[in-house]
Amino acid sequence: MDSFPLSKIEQVIVTGKGSISLDLLKKMGEMGTDLVILRGGKVVCKLSSREIGTVKTRKEQYYAHLDERSGHLAKAFVYSKIRNQYSLLGTIAKSRVDTNPEVSEEIQKKREEIKGVLDEVSTIEDKRIDEIRSDLMKLEARGAKEYWESISLIIPEEIGFSGRRGIGDSPRYAKDGFNASLNLGYSLLEGVVWRAVQISGLDPYGGFLHVDRPGRASMVLDVMEEFRQQLVDRVIIPVFTKREITEEDFSYEGKVCMLGEKARRLVISRVLGKIENGTVYYRNSRIKWDDLILKKCREIVKYLRREIGEYRPFYLRW
Repeated sequence: MDSFPLSKIEQVIVTGKGSISLDLLKKMGEMGTDLVILRGGKVVCKLSSREIGTVKTRKEQYYAHLDERSGHLAKAFVYSKIRNQYSLLGTIAKSRVDTNPEVSEEIQKKREEIKGVLDEVSTIEDKRIDEIRSDLMKLEARGAKEYWESISLIIPEEIGFSGRRGIGDSPRYAKDGFNASLNLGYSLLEGVVWRAVQISGLDPYGGFLHVDRPGRASMVLDVMEEFRQQLVDRVIIPVFTKREITEEDFSYEGKVCMLGEKARRLVISRVLGKIENGTVYYRNSRIKWDDLILKKCREIVKYLRREIGEYRPFYLRW
């Protein structure tokens, strides 16, 4: 069994059964190592060391709900998500021009629909978030519909994926293996983003696009929108299209699809491997994905503190 110094471990993720001693928890707190516990593809517990950041940052984060900064950021998050969907579909369509031209053409059509949604997002004026949230969410939903319908065209039919839905139309309780894998991947991303949000000094619960609810880390969910497609979807889709995971790797508790050990390990290794070891070309230089997430959180802080005039969302061009 491999061993690593605790000082070099930023986060411990628990997905199965086990126990951790109080002494180890104390040591993790001293070393700044987070503990994230996942159940059913959802973060159910997160422990971290003391909060980081200044009072001014959090004050400005709260004040921003009363002015155009909240709308500006929410609009940026939506634009980034839809633009990354648009870019990923372009890659998928291009890779199937010769092997499956009909699917490629259909995805290109839906991609053009998404381009129209992007144009509409761009026309929304920066206002207080409560004035424009409804419009933004409707556009986000339209883009998501076209995107997931496109993805359903390439996931093997036997998986049973028909869209980003679950039991009771909530994706949280997955009805199929692809949705279950996405849930786990997004939970892994959530843990990484949560850490970056805290390190940058932001309140994880004070988001803009996502409505505040008790226990909901809305700021974390906001930032996640910029990275879902590139760090989770792009990783998990080929696992299914190449049939590295099949329907045999899942089980069901009632109607809820559960990941088997092989599927869970594969999703974890691929998603965290991309986040921790992968790089992306960003503003004329190569940067690790986890460093980029922290960088974007710090740019949000600078915008909220009025140290920069605008927040430029992250997306990959195609």
